[in-house]
Amino acid sequence: MIKPISLIQTRFDQWRRFDASLIDWHELSSWPSELRLAALTVFFMIILSLSGFFLLGGKMGTLNNEKNKEQILKNDYQVKYTEAANLTVLKQQVRQMKIIFEALISQLPSETEVPALLEDVTHAGVNSGLLFKKIELNDEIKKDFYVELPITVEVSGSYHDLAAFVSGVSSLSRIVTLHDFDIWSEKNSFNRLSMTISAKTYRYKSFEKSSLSAAN
Repeated sequence: MIKPISLIQTRFDQWRRFDASLIDWHELSSWPSELRLAALTVFFMIILSLSGFFLLGGKMGTLNNEKNKEQILKNDYQVKYTEAANLTVLKQQVRQMKIIFEALISQLPSETEVPALLEDVTHAGVNSGLLFKKIELNDEIKKDFYVELPITVEVSGSYHDLAAFVSGVSSLSRIVTLHDFDIWSEKNSFNRLSMTISAKTYRYKSFEKSSLSAAN
């Protein structure tokens, strides 16, 4: 039995006596077995490397795209998770806003309540000691979701009476805003003043739709 050390020594001696000039490089069968084995190993490694490059090259682009999609989905999940966590609070806020909105809408007069509102404005002036010279409902001005109802008011009274009237109109149950006032002293009167003022109230357009639906 040949000892491993002797076999290694024999192979080493063969490689020392190896003469590359005696080999026909175009004839694989003439190569030493060790050289053929090394060449085939290198050849197969090159083939495997090229195969991996061509087979996996296209897959790498797909993999990167999927990773990007995964990150987008994670971000979307985080956003939705945060929204879901705050959903109860958001629902409560929506309910509160709905209550506030309905309360404000209830303060806007419907079309049938406008004459009553004019009476309320008149009573506020009379109770303040004013003399009404004119109270006139002008043409409606339609906005995006509401209708503006301008009212021209002209009254006469003392400074304190005018102030009490403005305060009384502001405290009405319906929303009334005051604009463009003009005050001047009356002739032959030391303490009496005249005032013209534009009062505006508003009607929500849904009342019109509701009226039309009820009529149909």
